[in-house]
Amino acid sequence: MTQHIAPANRIKLAWKTGSNLVCNNPAPAVLCRLSDLRYIEVNQAFSDMTGYTRQQVLDKTIYEFDVLHVGDGRQACIKALKSHRAIPQTNANLRLRDGLFKHVAVAGQPLEVAGSTCVLFTFVDLDSARKVKSELKHSQRLFKTAFDLSPVPMVIFSASPMGFMEVNPAGKELFGYTLKELQQNAIESSTVWHDRCQFTRLKVLLADHGHTHDFEIKLMTAHDQVLDCLVSAKTVKFKGDDAVLAVIQDVTEQNTTQSDLMAAMDEVMKDTSWFSQRLIEKLAHVRSSTPDAQSSTSLQELTAREREVLEQMCCGRSDDQIAGDLDIAPNTVRNYVSSLYGKLGVHRRATAIIWGRERGITGSQIAEE
Repeated sequence: MTQHIAPANRIKLAWKTGSNLVCNNPAPAVLCRLSDLRYIEVNQAFSDMTGYTRQQVLDKTIYEFDVLHVGDGRQACIKALKSHRAIPQTNANLRLRDGLFKHVAVAGQPLEVAGSTCVLFTFVDLDSARKVKSELKHSQRLFKTAFDLSPVPMVIFSASPMGFMEVNPAGKELFGYTLKELQQNAIESSTVWHDRCQFTRLKVLLADHGHTHDFEIKLMTAHDQVLDCLVSAKTVKFKGDDAVLAVIQDVTEQNTTQSDLMAAMDEVMKDTSWFSQRLIEKLAHVRSSTPDAQSSTSLQELTAREREVLEQMCCGRSDDQIAGDLDIAPNTVRNYVSSLYGKLGVHRRATAIIWGRERGITGSQIAEE
């Protein structure tokens, strides 16, 4: 059976729908009846924006409470309103309760409510949008200032496609390149990367995890100097786009000093007959106290191939040289090196070499061959 709805109820339902359309609108909105140009509904968002209560606006005419104070476009808006046409979004100055004006964007949409033709005015607070935009610009200026003044080399890469976006003065000094010179070549083929495989691994880490910390990589300066560096990087938003912020630490001098020290100690320890036993023990303690050098792993836990790779590393061979000596692929060598790091609990090649030498792996036999 079809339920009969009386005309009065049908009008009431239609009005309730129109009222809900205004009141449930998240944007500031008012509903104006075109037959007498009076406001018949106001939502809370409009009251919050203007300071007027709902009762202070209801039943006022559009002349008493002007929402179309739009300057040069005013006449066009009034003409559209009289012809029951939509009013496209237009900038306007809306008077507030305190007498000041707020810069807004207003649009009008005609619709039928309870048998009457009305227009729904909706507003966008441009002052708030401008404030957010201004704060964003201020934040960007602060970041740029901190970026430029940082004594630590910093670089910003675009995420996709990957390319140099910004380099701070400390970074330019480290590389010896200007930003324009860095941007001239694709980042993958840039002369900055001494080992492209390391750069590829860095990209994979960032793609998989979005960040990396103290990633070891060799970088080439404009003067053909190879630098040992640690890179910490994280994906960020920069000027609205996905980017990578990288902080670079040059540890070349630190590594050289450590290598020289260990080489000198190795030379001294070849003949300890004239040392006192106590001094020898102290030297051994210095060696075993090197960061990341302590490990509970024994030589017996290494596979035959891992031990071969470690012996080659202790002889000073690079990954490519090890691959040639053992007749295996360079990527396979890197996998073995990574496996060694995991077993030994170390993060650097120099520390792995120290671990091996402390256990009698000197690489001297390979060197003689």
